[in-house]
Amino acid sequence: MQADHYRVLVVEDEGMQAIMLSKLLTEMGHEVCGIVGTESAAIEAAARCEPTMMIIDDRLGEGSGAAALFAILRVRPIAHVLVSGDQTRARPDQPGTVVLRKPFTELQLARAMKHARQPAMLTQLKSRLDVQPLPLNGISKP
Repeated sequence: MQADHYRVLVVEDEGMQAIMLSKLLTEMGHEVCGIVGTESAAIEAAARCEPTMMIIDDRLGEGSGAAALFAILRVRPIAHVLVSGDQTRARPDQPGTVVLRKPFTELQLARAMKHARQPAMLTQLKSRLDVQPLPLNGISKP
């Protein structure tokens, strides 16, 4: 197993691409904790499987990968890579977001994930999230 082992949530609405990405991540030594294809499922899965890394497709059939990312990051900072077939469209408003253009190689994915996990990126993400954490299920705990 490699030194950088991540618990990865895959958010991809194209079934074959999700399977291929999951297989690639597993072969790279990571644990895939969930594969989902919609904005709402991504938010629920992030709360349930507590990933240390998310690979999120920018465009989803139901909802938006970027909107899911925003909702998830309101709860806690998680390293993430936003993937997109349209680099001009994928302009995340979230600090610390690494954008990876489709199609990509294993090496490009590994580099993007490593960059997303750098302490400086996570510190930037934590410091620029100026919203109060909210529960993902919409219910506040006392």
